[in-house]
Amino acid sequence: MTPRALSLTAPGGPLGWPAGDLSLADALAVLGRASGTPYVLGIDQAATSGYAVVEPASGRVVASGTTSSTETQVAALERLRNLPGFAWSAVLVVFEDHGGIDPLYRQRFDPKTGKAPDRSPRVAVGLGDARGGWRVLLDLRAHPKAQRRLAAPSEWRRVLKGARLPGDDLKTAAVRWASARVGRRLTSDDEADAIGIATWGAVDGLHGFAADRLRARAAARARKPEGPDARSSPASLESWQPGAAAELAREPDNDNGGKETA
Repeated sequence: MTPRALSLTAPGGPLGWPAGDLSLADALAVLGRASGTPYVLGIDQAATSGYAVVEPASGRVVASGTTSSTETQVAALERLRNLPGFAWSAVLVVFEDHGGIDPLYRQRFDPKTGKAPDRSPRVAVGLGDARGGWRVLLDLRAHPKAQRRLAAPSEWRRVLKGARLPGDDLKTAAVRWASARVGRRLTSDDEADAIGIATWGAVDGLHGFAADRLRARAAARARKPEGPDARSSPASLESWQPGAAAELAREPDNDNGGKETA
């Protein structure tokens, strides 16, 4: 299937791929190099976690939901195996990055709204524990650690551009946007956030992942001893000639797939 362009500002429509030398087809070749269908799994980790899977080639959300225990997390991950061509080696996982919570921050209970603190150090630790639980389950499924990335809320929420109406908070806007994206009314902001994270991951996250992997392959090729079969590789994507990215996309990784980034 030929990948089609996606528009982040059009909720149910295709996602816009960044212009440049790295095509969506090449990025999909990098992620799906193990002959699996490329997918992006977005996770909004918390006591109740949202999860969503986007197929980058079509831009469709093919699975989403929430989990509130290890048992429901396991069940959700097992259901993903029913997706066409699914293989953990061809999945990019994107977690929401909560690293921006200041450990010295103290948010007080607001008696006017009845809202409890949501950015306290205790909350930060809990979110870290939740991500750790997901990571263990992914490890048990031999998911490559190098295919895990983080997305700060300020990054992935760019997909919500234009969806926020006057008086909306971010959660309300996310639920409205995600509902339009999947064509059904959502009630969970955790699931909605996960759909946003996975959608961001299918564009910016996948682009960044593939670019990093191709740069690593180009560097590895450049380090090979010179000889009659030696080929030169540019140091950055910006200087690549047409077709260079596609050629490198078919090459294997020589560094065990890179380092874990999440």
